[in-house]
Amino acid sequence: MLKDQDIREQKGDKVSEEQQEQPEQPEKAEQVEPQVEKLEGSEQPAARTPAKKKRAKKKLPSEEELAPRPSYWPLALACSIAVTLAGLMTHPIILGLGVALIIASIIGWGVERR
Repeated sequence: MLKDQDIREQKGDKVSEEQQEQPEQPEKAEQVEPQVEKLEGSEQPAARTPAKKKRAKKKLPSEEELAPRPSYWPLALACSIAVTLAGLMTHPIILGLGVALIIASIIGWGVERR
């Protein structure tokens, strides 16, 4: 505040005594109260503004619920890949069996429930 006052004095602007004594205060927003009317024949007022709905607090899942359960499907997929690679080196029938096992392992792992 003093800096503003010094700058004004240097420019030749006059600063009133009220401005010197009162520091600048930010304007406060006016609080608006809801308009209320009384219903005929009742003691309770009827508010014109709608009531806000309360949101239900969602329960956060625990760590146990989020963690995956132990499964044999990753092991089955790894074995299927090994059979497929062995089929590449040996015989096309073993290759086809390995591919079928890979498909079955992926589907089994995908549809597994928590």
